[in-house]
Amino acid sequence: MLHLEFQTQPKADIPFRMIDYRLRVYRRFKSKRMRQVVIYLQQTNSEITDQRIQNNIAASAFILAGLVLEKEIIQQLLRRELMQESVTYQAILAEGLAEGRAQEVRRVAMNLLKEGISVEIVAKVTGLSVEQVQQLVSEEASNAGA
Repeated sequence: MLHLEFQTQPKADIPFRMIDYRLRVYRRFKSKRMRQVVIYLQQTNSEITDQRIQNNIAASAFILAGLVLEKEIIQQLLRRELMQESVTYQAILAEGLAEGRAQEVRRVAMNLLKEGISVEIVAKVTGLSVEQVQQLVSEEASNAGA
């Protein structure tokens, strides 16, 4: 469990509130570990007005949050349209799309091979090299034998 408390001013009751939340969590989830952090926000004169930098910071927060939070919770906290303009988000998305396309090409190649199409034709149709198609044949044979 992660308990983040954001405050703009120090308050005398913060320690009491933190222990109160801790006790509530302990009663419901005795076996869960809990981390508690109070973050004091201050007015800033930051000159980060560049939307691209702000989007990259948001995307970085999204990635880090993904280590401990469920996707639905993160999506509630961070707006998707903010993320889509981030170079980090775009790079991850592009990598995922490329990987998905490569898997789909391999799947199509395997289906063609199962239909008795020659290695050379499968390579020509899918854009894979003959060596890559032969590697697929070898992998399929290994999986069938295992």
